[in-house]
Amino acid sequence: MVKASLRSRSLAIKLLAVFLVLAMPSCPRRPEPAGGPQLTFAAVGEVRPSLQGEPLFSEGERSRVFDQVAPLLGEREFVLFDFAGAVEFGCQPLAREEVHRWRPEWLVHLFNANLRVVNLANDHALDCGREALLKTMNAMMGQGFYLVGAGRSQREANAPIYLTRHGITISLVSFLLDPPPGLDPCPECTGPSLYNRRAMISALREMRERAGFRVVVLHFKERPLPRLESDELAVVREAIDFGADLVIGYGPGSGGGLYRIRGKWVVAGMGALTGDATDDPEKIVDGLLFCLEFSPAGMMNLRLAPVKLLEGRPSPLRGDEGEAVLEKLVAAGDSEVRNNARIIGDILYLK
Repeated sequence: MVKASLRSRSLAIKLLAVFLVLAMPSCPRRPEPAGGPQLTFAAVGEVRPSLQGEPLFSEGERSRVFDQVAPLLGEREFVLFDFAGAVEFGCQPLAREEVHRWRPEWLVHLFNANLRVVNLANDHALDCGREALLKTMNAMMGQGFYLVGAGRSQREANAPIYLTRHGITISLVSFLLDPPPGLDPCPECTGPSLYNRRAMISALREMRERAGFRVVVLHFKERPLPRLESDELAVVREAIDFGADLVIGYGPGSGGGLYRIRGKWVVAGMGALTGDATDDPEKIVDGLLFCLEFSPAGMMNLRLAPVKLLEGRPSPLRGDEGEAVLEKLVAAGDSEVRNNARIIGDILYLK
């Protein structure tokens, strides 16, 4: 009787463990060898402040925008996101159709959601002008954000940043490949990091000396689908040739665009995390959650989870729906992608 009782209790514990794993919102971690240090990292899509022109964020300390992805974001030590727009410290926007304006008090919602590694190399960085971008950068740094892809000059904007935990250092550098209309060249002005071949190569050489891992962030031309053009693929290949371990892309409105080039992974479109979703009929998914760990042994456990936008807010796609999206995502890639990716439930693992 005692043995039967123990077996029943053991079975109940196992069933509870399975339930807890299935209930996790996204990107569950596989068991890793004990004793080794790991730096936990995630990348998410573009964050916009409004839905169809109406603000998504409230004035108070509490925001429900990230509720569905909060458990995942909170367990990561560093989370990279693309900040679309500028904070309204005065606004003298460039001549463009769409301008994204943030209020200063909304930044706390990003910080509280653990969105703290900010990519500013995008075509909306100067939505309120150069002076507003400088004040945005100062406000973010004062609140504890890590900024990449913008600076008081192009030399500063092109510089990599370094993130360290548990004796492990990763480095990130970011470039905007397609500048917005009306942006005149100004090497000594505040602005986003504009792609320059020599600057990218120089940054990667420095990163190889100072960091164990090198992540290149590229903001491609805005378009609905993340199919890279030949000139964009040439930049990606060059980044890998000069030492990039991973390339993360922003710009396309849909998540997707997986490439495996010379053994390195490229996610060409992280899609959106908040705001309006693209209505392109060929869209595979609104956005992606990308999780991995860095350890002395290398990058570990790379995995992608699909996200849909519900009223402008992110919601992980689960179960059969999530698996179907991932099947389309993999099918859109070439044989290198298909042979080195494995779908387990609603998570895509990259080998």
